[in-house]
Amino acid sequence: MFTPLLIAFFLMFQPAPADTVLTVSGSVLDMEFQTVIAGATITFTEMDSVLTTNEDGFFSIDGYLAGTHTVMIEAEGYESKEMTIEITESKVLKIELEKSPVEKEEND
Repeated sequence: MFTPLLIAFFLMFQPAPADTVLTVSGSVLDMEFQTVIAGATITFTEMDSVLTTNEDGFFSIDGYLAGTHTVMIEAEGYESKEMTIEITESKVLKIELEKSPVEKEEND
């Protein structure tokens, strides 16, 4: 009697299948001061997609497929960062970049 209800309940919490279309969004921030970085470039290598953060440091991409993906984040004056992310559902990322050594010396 309760079996269909239990099955439905457990199916709601299963990871998305590999062909499910998802959204990945987030913000890019300065690691030290937690300020937004506008104009940062986010490259999703498997999808051959390149995004740029807006004036609020925000980015969003729709149509992402579930699975493991490599993301490269770059911004002028900051060290590049490569991340491997596991996407099983739509995700919001908080990415922090560290100032490059040259930028640190100039600001000291």
